[in-house]
Amino acid sequence: MFEATLRSLEAAGTSIVNLWSARTEPLELFLRSARKGPLVLEHIGPFDLHIVSDPALAEQILQQPDVYTKDTRGERLLRAALGIGLVTAQGPVWRERRRLAQPAFRRPKLEVYAKVMEEECEALAERWEARGDEVFDVGHDMMQLTLKIATRCLFDDDLDGEAETVDAALQEILSCYLRMATQPFARPERLPVGPAASYRRAVGVLHAVVARLVARRRAKGSDGDDLLHLWLASDLDDDAIRDEVVTMLLAAHETTANLLTWAWTLLSRNPTALRRLQDEVASASSSDFLARNGLPWTDAVVSETLRIYPPIWMTARSAATDALIGDHAVRAGSTVAIPVYAMHHDNRHWPHPEGFDPQRWLSKDTSSGPFLPFGAGPRKCIGSHFAMLEARIALAVLAKRFDVQLVPGQSLAMLPSVTLRPADPILATLTSR
Repeated sequence: MFEATLRSLEAAGTSIVNLWSARTEPLELFLRSARKGPLVLEHIGPFDLHIVSDPALAEQILQQPDVYTKDTRGERLLRAALGIGLVTAQGPVWRERRRLAQPAFRRPKLEVYAKVMEEECEALAERWEARGDEVFDVGHDMMQLTLKIATRCLFDDDLDGEAETVDAALQEILSCYLRMATQPFARPERLPVGPAASYRRAVGVLHAVVARLVARRRAKGSDGDDLLHLWLASDLDDDAIRDEVVTMLLAAHETTANLLTWAWTLLSRNPTALRRLQDEVASASSSDFLARNGLPWTDAVVSETLRIYPPIWMTARSAATDALIGDHAVRAGSTVAIPVYAMHHDNRHWPHPEGFDPQRWLSKDTSSGPFLPFGAGPRKCIGSHFAMLEARIALAVLAKRFDVQLVPGQSLAMLPSVTLRPADPILATLTSR
């Protein structure tokens, strides 16, 4: 009896410690769990979480979206901001939304988008030239760049001067998300104060901007072949269109902005890799941007950045029925987490995983580890090729003209919310080449 009581107290203590870790150091929590084995059951406060870090088991889960659904606590919180859009919809609704959006991300459209991406990157380069050597926030500039590209490419709109408002609202939503997700309440989004109240205010601001964007488009007619046109020409009602626009505002710019921000930090700390990239892009043209192997070192830098700093650092699913993951039984309703960041940093799969080594992507022998920056299976991110092309063009255009040099002494800490973001502004200066 005494031993059972001790075990119970020990389990309760571990559960409380894990809950605190989930709030303060979630990356380390998942790294520790991944080291314990391919599938580990962790008790995190009042929640039980099956953490799957084996690549084959993770693939099994992601290939079965009807067995392992998105009915998780985190997804419910995300729906409070995004509504029912491509990221949060399920089943027939998701399949129909995916079908509607797919034409906007096919190769012919990417060729059109590449011109917009290049134009916006050149415009940023001109602003950087005028800035001189003053200190600036790399992340802020990357957010503004990718938001401008996303709205022009996907919505044929420039947000009518409201880009800063959208960016601020999205950042507030993301900053509140993790705090709500780790609160030990059944419905933290319903609390009248704290992060839930800030979350609702930011969502309201975002919805108002989107309503004006859609109204502008309707006023000038819906002719065109961009993504917003596809939605307006469909049977989607106004709420569904709003949810899809909000989803794309987040998904189409936040992840790529973080990718580019982390890429500049890595290149600044690895001047040899930067020089090789600059040599490669010195004479690059628009045709190189679109060619599959047009800029191999630049692509390797992008892939290595995604490995070290995966934008979607963890993904979770809920078992719709009693199921098996490998030979492990999982009950219906159980939450299953795939710790992408931990898998990308596992030395069983990646040699020297903490090191920045783009060369590994140019050798078939050293690029065979698990790589899930955009997910996998039927629900793999629809915009993955859009994001990779955008990152390639941005690095090529800007690195050709500038060295981005980090201000010394910064922590460069990570903030794992919906995406893996810098915890603080990343400050840098520019040197023209």
